[in-house]
This record gives sequence, structure tokens and C-alpha cells, in this order.
Amino acid sequence: MVCTRQACVEEVRLLASVSHPNVLAYNEALIENNKLCIVMEYAPDGDVRKVIQKAQQARKLPPEDLVGSLRTDVNRGWVGRSKVF
Repeated sequence: MVCTRQACVEEVRLLASVSHPNVLAYNEALIENNKLCIVMEYAPDGDVRKVIQKAQQARKLPPEDLVGSLRTDVNRGWVGRSKVF
């Protein structure tokens, strides 16, 4: 998918404006080798899918705070079409 420069700028502005405990924080954006690089907050446990899969493999429940956050986000309609589950 090819993104216009203006669309990329708008995407970066949108990311920079998002402040939510369940969304990785935007740090900076730069262009390197004519490619847009967006630097986000580090997620030491990986994405939500990996955390859930790891818990399933260990035959444990996902962390309680994650389950609570996802439940809240689902109730608010923020999670639905994603492929988390």
C-alpha cells in the first residue's frame, strides 16, 4: 500500500494526539532511506495477542489488568474488528 506524504503526516499527527493507557505512546517520527519510521513506546511483553497466546500455552489466564482493560475497551466499542482473539 502506497501512502501519500500528506496521509503519512496526518497519521503521525493522529498518533501523536492519542493518549490512552491501552495504546502505546508515540515517541517520534523520521524519514530514513525515503521511508517513514514511527517510533513508539516499547512493549516488553509484545502485543496483546502474544500475551494471550503465552498465557494459553501455560494453561493460565491472561493478566487480570489486561483482561479488565480489554473488557472496558470492548464495552466502549474500541475493540471489535481487530484480530486480537
